[in-house]
Formats: sequence, structure tokens, C-alpha cells
Amino acid sequence: TDDTNAIQAAIDAAKYGGEIEIPRGTYMIRGLKIRRSCTTLKGEARWGTRLVRISGTRPLIDISGTGTMKGHIRYCTLTNITLSGRKLPGTLLRSYYADSCTYLDVHFAYCKGVATDLVEVWDTRFSLSIWESCGSTKEPALLLRNSLPKGEFGFSDDTTNQVHFISCRWEG
Repeated sequence: TDDTNAIQAAIDAAKYGGEIEIPRGTYMIRGLKIRRSCTTLKGEARWGTRLVRISGTRPLIDISGTGTMKGHIRYCTLTNITLSGRKLPGTLLRSYYADSCTYLDVHFAYCKGVATDLVEVWDTRFSLSIWESCGSTKEPALLLRNSLPKGEFGFSDDTTNQVHFISCRWEG
């Protein structure tokens, strides 16, 4: 079953500062977009709540604002959740123009290429997170960039800075 629409509806219904709790289980999705600051997507446990790519190459989770200071998305959290690419192409987490986000106890798993793609991200923390079987000999599991080429979503004249990794690990 495709659970994308149900989970996206819950995310879209969350008010500023809303928390979406996803119970223990495996949910097949094509890609989810967090559009509002202060949104938390919370599972029951890192291996207990799994969001798994069913098809497509969109980011499994996209937490992105716009390229203006007013347009940055802020204070979002992913916690107690596994994001699995099922060894299919496509990024697991994309975050462009995002500030002060927290990724706590997130398991990035089975992504053929870049699992986590960050552009112009500030003051963000990854804690107790794992990248397992992500990346390749040609692509990193985690990509931190200041900008994409001019004219593309992700272009910036600012930088990515203050990204902290606390008790995280990478496994080939």
C-alpha cells in the first residue's frame, strides 16, 4: 500500500509547531514535504517506525524553505525513525535553506547514492543517527554544500555552517 497521501495530509494539517506521531510499523511512501517551520515528525523507535521508498526518485523527506532569509524553514525535527531507500535511486533527506533543525535517532538505510543532501543549512544537529549502506564509491552518503549552480533550486550566495554530528556513525 502507498501511505504517502495519508502521512502528507497529516503533515499539511499540522499547525505551526505541530507534531506528527507515526506509530510503530512500516510505511511505504514516494516522498513527503515538510513546508512549515517548527514541524516534528516523530516515530515510536528508530527501528520500530520505518518510512520506506515505494517508487520514484523524489527525496523521501524534503525539509526545504526558499532562498530568502524570510523563506528559510526553521526548527523542524525528525526523531525515532528509519528512512529506507530499498536500494533504489533517490535521496532520503533533502534540506535546502533550513536553520536550527534537529535529527535525533534517525536511521538512514539502503540508499544507492547520496542519502542526506544539505544546502545552505545552519545551526543543525544530527544526534545518535546512523547511515547504513548509503552512498557508493562515486557518491557520498552525506553531502554538505553551500550552493547549487545559479538558476537551480539550491543556488545561494551564503554558506552551510554550524552543522553538528553527535554520536553518529556511518557503516558501508
